[in-house]
Amino acid sequence: MKASAITTLLAALGLTRAAVMRKRTSNSFGGANNWHIHAASNSTITSWVQQVDSLGAKVVRLWVTGISSGCLESISVNSITDIETSLGKHNNASLIAIDNVLAQLTAAGIKAIISPHNANDLSGSNCDAYCHAYGCDGFYTQAKAASDYDARLQYILDFVSPHFGKPWSQLSEAILAFDVENEPMIACNDVAKNGDPQGWLCGRAKTIAGLTNGSGVKVATGGIAGSQYYGSTSAGNNLYNLASFATQCAAVDIISMHSYLTASQWSAFIPSSLNQTNGKHLMVEESGVGSDASKYGQSSIPDSEFDGITNLFTSNGVPFVYWEAIAGPDETQSCGGQGSCCQKSLDGYGIGPGSKKTDLGGAIGKADQSPAAQDWTGYIY
Repeated sequence: MKASAITTLLAALGLTRAAVMRKRTSNSFGGANNWHIHAASNSTITSWVQQVDSLGAKVVRLWVTGISSGCLESISVNSITDIETSLGKHNNASLIAIDNVLAQLTAAGIKAIISPHNANDLSGSNCDAYCHAYGCDGFYTQAKAASDYDARLQYILDFVSPHFGKPWSQLSEAILAFDVENEPMIACNDVAKNGDPQGWLCGRAKTIAGLTNGSGVKVATGGIAGSQYYGSTSAGNNLYNLASFATQCAAVDIISMHSYLTASQWSAFIPSSLNQTNGKHLMVEESGVGSDASKYGQSSIPDSEFDGITNLFTSNGVPFVYWEAIAGPDETQSCGGQGSCCQKSLDGYGIGPGSKKTDLGGAIGKADQSPAAQDWTGYIY
């Protein structure tokens, strides 16, 4: 049948070609981030897993990172030694802690995205071992730095899960994907601006893909150069989430978008970004709202924008992972009987258990019942 005849028939049925194509894919989904939950007590982790499960989350995002003891985002956390306090000397304390979270998530039917390093630690007060050795630009341009980071990736992916009895690289029942890094090149986006001349991102994606070796664990980009946005002038744009050095890399499976924008601002990127992935899956891996976020050093996005933002994602079939679901009360909730850490060290975007700040569960539920623009069978379903 000719295309024109098909279009006429579909119109008579009240359908469009796009709608029919979308019905051939899986449904969309939603989830949440929490970068420090592995440092919480086991009872807090259990309560948090129950929380995200009750929201309907199909995926959560975790970070391989050290944690100092004290108060963090409204809960008490234990000290977790960083995986690499000096180059090449690895410590599995954070992996053991995360594995405990993975076991509980998997029992609830939730998969994880794992970020193996935070690129924000390549400069400033959090300057880590890579930062001290190479600086930010050097980390992405020097062969020795790439080799050192590959060794870290291998250590993480070769880690044999105490709960599952096999390496993380083969743990597709628990792990959706490994980010190449959290927000690669955010601290020196000139590397991204110059097109990643040493091929750092694709090289590290190949390292991860070689270790997973067809297990079903995917490779995600982690939000290249941080939040995607248009500046007041073209020189102020930060538009590297969909950089060609990622979309053209065969080892990359998922393009991760990060940004903290209003619904109107997000509409500059969704749905158009779906046509810029070179066939790779697109996910909003970080997005959040916080009317009072400026009080915590972040950009304030009104809570009232939440429905418009998540409806935009879901109506265009793009899964989202909210930043973030926290285990203690957020700034809109009461601290009655919640302990001395309540509302300490917040970032303004977090949603606490039972919070009325936004209807995250409702938004995830809508996503779960809506067709995805791409087929996530073999990823989530």
